[in-house]
Amino acid sequence: MPPYCDVRTENGKKIFSGSNFAIIDSSSKKYNFTYDLEAPKGKSPGSKLKNGTWTGMLADVYNGKAD
Repeated sequence: MPPYCDVRTENGKKIFSGSNFAIIDSSSKKYNFTYDLEAPKGKSPGSKLKNGTWTGMLADVYNGKAD
């Protein structure tokens, strides 16, 4: 079974593939929406710090930079 989402770079451009990407791509065509994907910068999605702030891609969602 292929990975849920695989990211590779070809000619300086990120290429996303896998079953999760196929669902997003099909849904965008059916429901007429656009999207931008960004690969996470680290291996961890992020965590909440003692001061209440978040790190990683969870911080991007919490701070309104990503959905």
